[in-house]
Amino acid sequence: MKNKKLKYFLLIMAAVSLVVVLSGCQMQNMYKAGQKPPTGAIYGTLYNILAVPMQHLINWTAAKIGGPSGYGWGILIITFIVRLAILPLMLYQSNKATIQQEKTKMIQPQLALVQQALKDVKSQDVQAKLTALQMDVYKKNNMSIMGGIGCLPLLIQFPFMIAIYQAVMYSPEISSGRFLGFSLGQSNIVVVIISTLLYLVQSFIMLKTVPEAQRQAMRITALMGPMTTFFIALIAPAGLGLYFLVGGVIVVIQQIIVTYIMTPRIRKRIDKQLKTKPVVEVVTEQTISNLMAQNGTAAASGNSAASSATAANLEKIHERNRKRNTGKQRNR
Repeated sequence: MKNKKLKYFLLIMAAVSLVVVLSGCQMQNMYKAGQKPPTGAIYGTLYNILAVPMQHLINWTAAKIGGPSGYGWGILIITFIVRLAILPLMLYQSNKATIQQEKTKMIQPQLALVQQALKDVKSQDVQAKLTALQMDVYKKNNMSIMGGIGCLPLLIQFPFMIAIYQAVMYSPEISSGRFLGFSLGQSNIVVVIISTLLYLVQSFIMLKTVPEAQRQAMRITALMGPMTTFFIALIAPAGLGLYFLVGGVIVVIQQIIVTYIMTPRIRKRIDKQLKTKPVVEVVTEQTISNLMAQNGTAAASGNSAASSATAANLEKIHERNRKRNTGKQRNR
């Protein structure tokens, strides 16, 4: 769990850094509308490949719509079309992640035994064997320890984010344009707040599928998305803020589909599969004890209290699973 949190956090920080670095400008220049376009082999090329076509597209859309808010509506419409186009990919990744999450619940008692043992031993050799044992739990249950974690949807959005940012900042027409009374070239606190709230709603809905025991730990991870949105939208022009606003609407719709439609179906399918192919038990308390004894460590005897506590926790998990399965049988 800690490794997954660290990876997600580093990915978010990389996204923030990438937006700032590839924009080819300094923080103090973010509010200067109509800046001179970047030049050079890297920034100049990115500008010509990403921003210039986006400027033409926004200008064309604004001309078709007309009115003082044409540029703003152009950004909204283009963003909506792009985010809608990648929604199937986002749902596909969410489907993989949900399957992984639900399957992990089934092997959680075994993982808990290994994790508890890892906390109690100091020997690197024993720790390595326990880690290998944990990998074996995943392997024999046909699971990948990194299954369902995909960065592709986020990576696809990077060029689009950069294109909109540079299109607004380096186009006098777009950056001086207005939408519902505010300037597209300046940060707007209303857009920042609405965008952040949308991502908070998405996080709140997402937590509904997380088991109560893990929900507290997941809250920190769930807040990373809204916090990153707030940070970028606060220092970026409102034109990019509109991108986050539309994106927030799409991710809320996506999360509603995942939480209330996709997840129940996945749970039913996994429960059905478990009847014909139950969970392979790789790790037991006896397995841990034997491993400790084979390596001549005193941790096996010293862990009795911890093992009892772990066993009690595992019994609670098993009891919840039994109640859940009993409830489903009654509903049928």
